[in-house]
This record gives sequence, structure tokens and C-alpha cells, in this order.
Amino acid sequence: MSNENSEEGILKYAISRLSGENIHSSNWKLLENLILQCVMAEPGTISLSLNQIVRYRDMHYSIDRDQISEAFNDTICQHAPLGHGSEVAWALWGLVVLRFHVRDASFRASIAMNDSIVSLLLLDAQNKDLIPTGGNFTSIESVMTTDDLYDEHWILAYEANIKGWLPSVGQGDHVARDDCFRVLKNGGISFYDSTLSDMVRFEPPAGWGEAY
Repeated sequence: MSNENSEEGILKYAISRLSGENIHSSNWKLLENLILQCVMAEPGTISLSLNQIVRYRDMHYSIDRDQISEAFNDTICQHAPLGHGSEVAWALWGLVVLRFHVRDASFRASIAMNDSIVSLLLLDAQNKDLIPTGGNFTSIESVMTTDDLYDEHWILAYEANIKGWLPSVGQGDHVARDDCFRVLKNGGISFYDSTLSDMVRFEPPAGWGEAY
């Protein structure tokens, strides 16, 4: 049905319907494979698929780390050259949440996008030791200037500074030099919560139903 009606979001709907079901452990492997097939066929399902993976991980089902990591990394390598920032960002977020490594090919493809959100996710992954060989971020360090705080890369120029992920270009602190952004920094204002990935957990609701 999805192949015949590609604009209808059928796979997204199918995965969203799983939220009200409790899958028996003996059926989890089949569901996991089907979910990952959906990710590869329709990257727009990544966020919903990640919810299911986290849910069953936290219910102590065995998740296939290698297969999930491969699916998310392959999604990055496929969509980064096409400039599909949303798909790449969700795949990176999934790797960070699950504490899976960002592979070298995935890192190179995504850092080349020059996308601020993607870059922040990569920096977060680096900070959590999820980029094994250590990423080379010199290609985005040039945005760490006061002028860039008022350009398309403002969130990267600000967040990478307040989190200590990238150095300022030139002398001093480029955020502290700006009257407006200095107020935000002094007030502890942040737009990217690097601790949120540690809080992604599934708590079964009271009266959780029978498993299928």
C-alpha cells in the first residue's frame, strides 16, 4: 500500500498504531526487522521507529545493536549528500539516544552538509565519545564569530560556545562580546539540551495490556 500511495504516509501511520500495543518478546525480532525496513524505505518514520526501539529496550527486550546502528548510519550516508537535514538529524539523534557510534563515513557526509542542527548533534555525539576516531570540526569552526550570531548559523555559533564545544575565532569570547547574546549566556539560556538524550525512557502505563 505504501508503494502504491507514496504520499499518504502509510508507514508512519502503521508504526504510530503500535503505540497502543504490547508486543510479546517472541515476536519482537520480527517487529524490529519490519521497523528497520520502514526506516530504510521511508526515513520520515525514524522518530516513530526510535520510540518503539526505546520502548522495548526499556522493557528489557534484546535489541539488535548492529542492525539498528547500520540502518541509522546508512540513512545518514544516503540522505546527507542530498541535503535532507531532517532525516539526517533524526538519524543522528537516534544514534545519540541509543549510544551507538557515528561511523566515519556518516560523520564525513553529515559535517559536509554545513547544517547547524546536524553540526550540533555531531558535536554532542563527539562530547559523548560516539565518534570513535574523533571528528574533525575545522570546517564549521569558522562560524564562531560575533557576526555569525546574526546569520543563518546563529544557533551553532551560540550553542557551541556556551557548551564549550568549539573555540571562538579571534581573540576573546565572541558571545560575551555581543550585548544581546551576552545577556542570554549570562542567564544560562540554551536552545539545545544535551542532557535530554539521557532522559529518553519508556515507562509502561498502568494497566498495560496483554502482549501479542
